[in-house]
Amino acid sequence: MMMNSPMNAKDYVGYRKGMDYDPKTVRPGPKGGTAPKFKCFHCDKWFDGNEWRYTLSKAWYPFLKHKINFLCGPKCSLEISDKYKEKYVGP
Repeated sequence: MMMNSPMNAKDYVGYRKGMDYDPKTVRPGPKGGTAPKFKCFHCDKWFDGNEWRYTLSKAWYPFLKHKINFLCGPKCSLEISDKYKEKYVGP
């Protein structure tokens, strides 16, 4: 559940010990906004954290440096999944 109060990136991504992401891919959102901005792992485009739905996870792609890698949308998710399909570790 998202509340309408300012929050930092650690709060937003559910920060806890063991959860990591590249701090260079997160920056403050607009003043008075409810979420930070994230940088897409695939296309390097900054997007509103309220729109964040896609992630490239180290759990499925162990070669990644960070556990959480933000993706801006379904197009980048599909493209990056296809790019790394041979490195995917399935269930």
